[in-house]
Amino acid sequence: MALIPTHLPILMYHQVLPKTHPDFAKHIAIDPDDFRNHIQTLKNLGWKFKTVDQYFSEPAEVKVAILTFDDCASSFFDFGLPVIEEFGIKVSVFPIQNMTTHREYHNLSKDGVRGLTEDELKHIANLGHELGSHAQSHRNLHTIPFEEVTTELTESKAWLESITGKPVNTVCYPIGGIDQDIVELASKLGFKNGLSIFKCSLQVLPADRMKLRRVDIKHHTVGDKFLSAIGPFYGFRRFLTRPFRSKYRVDMRHPSFQ
Repeated sequence: MALIPTHLPILMYHQVLPKTHPDFAKHIAIDPDDFRNHIQTLKNLGWKFKTVDQYFSEPAEVKVAILTFDDCASSFFDFGLPVIEEFGIKVSVFPIQNMTTHREYHNLSKDGVRGLTEDELKHIANLGHELGSHAQSHRNLHTIPFEEVTTELTESKAWLESITGKPVNTVCYPIGGIDQDIVELASKLGFKNGLSIFKCSLQVLPADRMKLRRVDIKHHTVGDKFLSAIGPFYGFRRFLTRPFRSKYRVDMRHPSFQ
């Protein structure tokens, strides 16, 4: 196990929408121009871009940033993907299965975005971007019966693999719902990488591979705030205190087993 944390900024985006969009304020969104500036800033500072799975499969470069997109929906396809393709980089995206299959999903405004179609998801995968599981219904996995957690992860993984024809190796736990049993289950189901919403750009590898920390990007994370966010000391206090804060305890059991 590494004794010194690795500086690996994994940026957590959600929707990419113009600030003028009538539903911009209803989402965790960033304007396409600000998003473009983020990528350009990272490139100017010498960062290379990989998907989550690429990073762990080909960990050659030292200075790597990873762009991830939770709740990946039509806003990504319409406004985010064109910017990404401008730069020729690869990213990791996490669609909610039920958004695409027109079933019930939770904790996300339905205004101004729609679920990506399976053809759009296949197109994203064919461009070389990573598709990862964000479960089926976007519920907090720590608060639902464990048998439903199993279904959520198993079915969403199989669904994406049927679309891409490739293994789905990364899971993004919805709303940060995570505990010891969920992490162990994800590993047993064949996931190799897991994304939390713990806020930090420092990773203790390989121990953190199934509960990776991320840099939380909001509409106001621009300019100096963005530079601070991608720096090695972002969330350093959280990094030090997380083991002592109950909301960040990964080692707790799922309520089904308490």
